[in-house]
Amino acid sequence: MERTEQISKVAEQVLIELTQRNYEKICEYYNTNKDAIISDFYDAVHKLISLTKEHQNSFCKEAVQYVAVSYLLSSTITKSYEFQLSLMSEQYFLDPIESCVYWSPRWLFADVDKDWDVLFNRVRKDIIRLHPYELDQIWRSYICSFYYGLTALFVAEHVKAAAILGGLENLRLAREVSFIYGGIMDQFVQLDVLRMEKENEVFSHKDGSEI
Repeated sequence: MERTEQISKVAEQVLIELTQRNYEKICEYYNTNKDAIISDFYDAVHKLISLTKEHQNSFCKEAVQYVAVSYLLSSTITKSYEFQLSLMSEQYFLDPIESCVYWSPRWLFADVDKDWDVLFNRVRKDIIRLHPYELDQIWRSYICSFYYGLTALFVAEHVKAAAILGGLENLRLAREVSFIYGGIMDQFVQLDVLRMEKENEVFSHKDGSEI
């Protein structure tokens, strides 16, 4: 078995254990502190909408078509674990007037540094002369699949309600507004959509039912 395969095999077992332990811990913390966690996210979305309103009034920002929540791979290096919340026109990331704020769900990433220490120390017991860079790809995959995956579930549940409560209808909007999640300047998944029956008056769910 090649060295890379050995490293992957050992690391996979360690990360399975970490995933199970962390999932339970994160769920317990979230349930205990749910109101504060949701309030923090709503505040960030409201700040973004207020900023975008200024941009539409002062800089002629076009109608909003996308509400995007983007994870920043660079934040795994800086250990800030920030997400960019953006309101974008039909030009997507080429929107010339950038309206964005940054949000960090620190409650979710509280143990991420401990995860790295556990992973490295456990793997090097079985792999001689292990270098941190040999775990880079495995570590990034873990962050994306576990931590960013959990964040996607949270965002999917709350982003539309946060935007509506934060005053989204006070902005100039496209006939259809998509809520999307993914890596910045990368592929996105659509979480939900709002369709305008009348200009900035009636929103509907993607199944057609009115809100």
